Amino acid sequence: MSVFNITLERTVTTRETGQVTVDAADLGEAERIARSQVRNGTALDVDWQSDISDASRVVVVDVEEVDGAGERAA
Repeated sequence: MSVFNITLERTVTTRETGQVTVDAADLGEAERIARSQVRNGTALDVDWQSDISDASRVVVVDVEEVDGAGERAA
């Protein structure tokens, strides 16, 4: 019986959510300020938290035979 190394692969997607604090007169202004800062790439002090992590199905990407000592066969 032969021994094989099997390489598996999956893609993991992670969604992060963040909270920022802005000084504004009302909710509408706060939203405009936040959107403007995001659009302009202004540095925001964001407290990022991982929200959802979703792993896709696993696929086989490589199979190789190894000898009895665990070394790759020539």
